[in-house]
Amino acid sequence: MNSALPGYLMVGSKAPASELSELQASALAELGPLLAKVEDALPRFCRRGASTSADMDTPRATDPFPHGSDI
Repeated sequence: MNSALPGYLMVGSKAPASELSELQASALAELGPLLAKVEDALPRFCRRGASTSADMDTPRATDPFPHGSDI
């Protein structure tokens, strides 16, 4: 897999499911806009220079999503 950005991001569901097809329609309806927000934020996050998991776990005032937020 090729990516313009370093690393990877994992998105998980609050509902127990091992496949997208197991999610309820309401959860799937929220997934698209969430992924769009994440896709928009990733380049800015990578440019700011977070290079370790400790950096990524430290919330900053400029973070598009507060650490541990329920989006």
